Amino acid sequence: MKTKALLITLIVLTALVLSGCKALGLTTPEPVAVELSETFTSPRFGYSISYPTGWITEERSGPWLDFQGLNPLFSRSSGYDRFTAYVNSVNIGFGVGARDASIDGADLAAVEAKATDLLDDGTVYLCADLEPPTPGPSEPITIGGEVGILMSSSCTTADSGYYAVALTIHNGMVYWFVLGSTPGSAADTGLLTQLLETVEFTN
Repeated sequence: MKTKALLITLIVLTALVLSGCKALGLTTPEPVAVELSETFTSPRFGYSISYPTGWITEERSGPWLDFQGLNPLFSRSSGYDRFTAYVNSVNIGFGVGARDASIDGADLAAVEAKATDLLDDGTVYLCADLEPPTPGPSEPITIGGEVGILMSSSCTTADSGYYAVALTIHNGMVYWFVLGSTPGSAADTGLLTQLLETVEFTN
């Protein structure tokens, strides 16, 4: 009988604590999903992806140089597909490109090592204080049915940028999916993940 009374007391106390936290705004906010209502198909790179209405799409011609990482916040870079938007006072750049695996590596370990070197390169990815962003831990991810990796790299200054880079190998090509945001934060990785869930390879 005492055990039952104690259990009821614990349940009531838990409910009171949770309702108090909610009233104070201390609960963890649910991630807000973005509606991906438009579809882009790339005959050049052999993929399709959904993205939000209002984003500007560009098929940037020219070469994507072997020694360059893909930085969609750098407007003069070429040779990839670029999506841009300005949402809630944040500049968003999203880029997709693919190149032969002989450039970046034939397996994901080699691809990750190449991408890590490029993220550390201040001529490719840069913060407002002219320093390369600080890489975070990588994690496994699936892109269009292929095994991939997700990397992040953040600037130390609050008003500077954030990069999230996803990579995979498909049909002998290394695919780069890069989201850059200024100002940015780790929360932007959720947007990249949502975009990647719509990727389908068409080649």
